[in-house]
Amino acid sequence: MIKAVRPTEPATRLSVGQRLALLRRARGLSQRELAEKLGCSQQLISEWERQDPGPREWGRLAHFFGVSWRSLVFGADKLTPRQRRAG
Repeated sequence: MIKAVRPTEPATRLSVGQRLALLRRARGLSQRELAEKLGCSQQLISEWERQDPGPREWGRLAHFFGVSWRSLVFGADKLTPRQRRAG
């Protein structure tokens, strides 16, 4: 009998890169279109979505998408009410 294996972390936990990809798709943007708007290469957007952008990019990306950097990094579901208010 094969026993089901449960992941140690919830499946809903997303990386910064995964959140970035979701935000991009929600805006209906391709990687190339987002790159043009941010003034960088499509390859860089692809890298960020696979390996996460560094902290230096969080503010820029959050501002573009109209979310707080904390929401981008930690996910809105992981924020305390005080952090949500602080943005």
